[in-house]
Amino acid sequence: MSEKISISIPRELLNELEQFMDEKKSGDRSKIIQLALKNFLDENKESDELVYGVISVVYDFEVAETDFTRVQHEYAEVIMSNSHVHVSHKECMEAIFVRGKRSEIVRLVKELNRIKGIKKVKPTFSYIEQDA
Repeated sequence: MSEKISISIPRELLNELEQFMDEKKSGDRSKIIQLALKNFLDENKESDELVYGVISVVYDFEVAETDFTRVQHEYAEVIMSNSHVHVSHKECMEAIFVRGKRSEIVRLVKELNRIKGIKKVKPTFSYIEQDA
């Protein structure tokens, strides 16, 4: 069963959503907002379930590198691997492959977001390990 709610969003954001919907021929604003909320909750809820995922990070190398490396070492127990690319002379992008309790990975994401010079952090939980 669905519930009707009322939300307020900035006019610019609404205009951007409506333009997107027109271009993509997607006429259901409610479904788009539902999907956005599901993604937000998936990326931020904490639990003890064991998950695999990837954290995409874009950062300014000159500003963030020391703290970025420190945080990765602090969370070494959940980081399986990473892949690094140079976007520009100053900017880098890294994919951090993780496995562990969802709550621990969510804390890692929060720590990364606190680092000066980090421009974007985007977690994706791709697999939930089931009990054997």
